[in-house]
Amino acid sequence: MITPGTHKARATKSVLTKSSKGTPCMQVEFELIDLGEHITWWGYFATSKNQEMTLKQLRHCGWSNDDLQAAEGIGDALVDLVIKKETYEGEEKLKVAWVNKPGGGSGVSFDSQMSGGEAQAFANKIKGLAIKSREHAVETPDPEATADDDIPF
Repeated sequence: MITPGTHKARATKSVLTKSSKGTPCMQVEFELIDLGEHITWWGYFATSKNQEMTLKQLRHCGWSNDDLQAAEGIGDALVDLVIKKETYEGEEKLKVAWVNKPGGGSGVSFDSQMSGGEAQAFANKIKGLAIKSREHAVETPDPEATADDDIPF
């Protein structure tokens, strides 16, 4: 049973999709290493801050190219998932709050997957930020050397 806290995990699949409100997002299904259970994280692209954070968290998962539609390497790296309880529409659920590098701080729904042309157009639109996120990922210091106050909780 999944509980709130930090869990080692590996991405098992991902898809560029849209939220129920039409916001572009990346859904990533993770397998929790210690439990063998799965949980889904949604990384949104609604604002420039969302875009930067989502791209950073995808890089933590091992994403190595700059194309969200044909995302390569997602699942190549272990991550620490920070899972929290959240009440949404009166129902308490577990939510992936953060996808962190190790030491840092139910299944993917494909119902609203972007069409090939729509996904490629969005991937092309975000490609400049994707390239910057890869360049930044190369410059990121070793998590062992990162101060505790860098952890987002």
